[in-house]
Amino acid sequence: MTNPIVRAAGITLLGTMYLYMGHSLNLFFDGEKPALKQQIQTEFDKYTDQKPPTPTRGVVGNNNKQLMDSLEEYVKYTCCYIELFYFYIY
Repeated sequence: MTNPIVRAAGITLLGTMYLYMGHSLNLFFDGEKPALKQQIQTEFDKYTDQKPPTPTRGVVGNNNKQLMDSLEEYVKYTCCYIELFYFYIY
């Protein structure tokens, strides 16, 4: 990597991956230059004592009814457009 912005973003991504994968991620960087390995290890050290957040599914919070209402409205109008389009074609 020659672009410093891309390098920094890549190393930050590796830090996030380390949060989920742990020490096994180190195996992929055995052949890298010592300077790059040191930068990666420094990023890994930031996440050593942290645990990844608990995964969630769906929407969390009190906006579920509002979200469902807007979703139902969207589906209703989308179905109307599809029917009109189908009618127009045939």
